[in-house]
Amino acid sequence: MNETEFKQLYETHAKSLWAYIRRFCNDEDLTNDVVQESFVRMLSREIPSLTDPQKKTYLYQTATRLVLDHWRANKKMTEFTIDDRTEQSFEWKAVQKIDLENAFSQMPSNQRSLLWLAYAENYSHNEIADILHIQTKSVRVLLFRAKNKLLKFLSEKE
Repeated sequence: MNETEFKQLYETHAKSLWAYIRRFCNDEDLTNDVVQESFVRMLSREIPSLTDPQKKTYLYQTATRLVLDHWRANKKMTEFTIDDRTEQSFEWKAVQKIDLENAFSQMPSNQRSLLWLAYAENYSHNEIADILHIQTKSVRVLLFRAKNKLLKFLSEKE
């Protein structure tokens, strides 16, 4: 991969990868380190036959593994919250606002990750399975459970 190709890859995927990791781990310093390390690993282990979508999947897989490795090394899991700069409000029944941030923060990190990849990043079930190293058939079931849990938290706030 030459410098121009790498620059294009970085400009295309760095922002969305950063947002995914930031929401996944809620630690800005760790997020910056993981994004940087993901791109370094992409460069050092370049496989010429990878297509652009496969490169994006590789970056997300690598970043997810790096965060999980960090948590294992520190033996703690970090809770997720959305900061004020990225907080979004959604309308429900045309006027009522949902406290999505609070509901999302109560969910386990694996479910937050699934929901983020599926609905914020618009990954397919196959791509999510590749990134999270789970069976493709499991993604549908796990997403269903995650959505139901999120809806449960949201309905308790009504």
